Amino acid sequence: MGNEVFKGQTKMNIVVGGKKLTLQAEGSPEYIMTLVDYVNNKIKMIEEAYPVLKNDRERLLILVALNIADELYKQVGIQDSDIESFPEVRELKEKIKGIIGQIEDILKR
Repeated sequence: MGNEVFKGQTKMNIVVGGKKLTLQAEGSPEYIMTLVDYVNNKIKMIEEAYPVLKNDRERLLILVALNIADELYKQVGIQDSDIESFPEVRELKEKIKGIIGQIEDILKR
């Protein structure tokens, strides 16, 4: 299957952390691949920093998610007490929870 774009949604096959996925998301295929590459680079970085986690994918991916969330918070300059006042941040937190859930489901297969 190639990349499909319909009403702003792109459906494409990707590989994240060695797992093949079919993803449907907003954005161009190029943008999605930029995100995929970013996440894969983070996975590699954490694997290299913590080789003991190479066989514990769940913990590895949790650390990757926390690392990315930390970068986001620092980039936006959000303090803990400010988080809930931003609807975008609440929405992003829910999306991150959903992505982590999807990753955990895939790892259980």
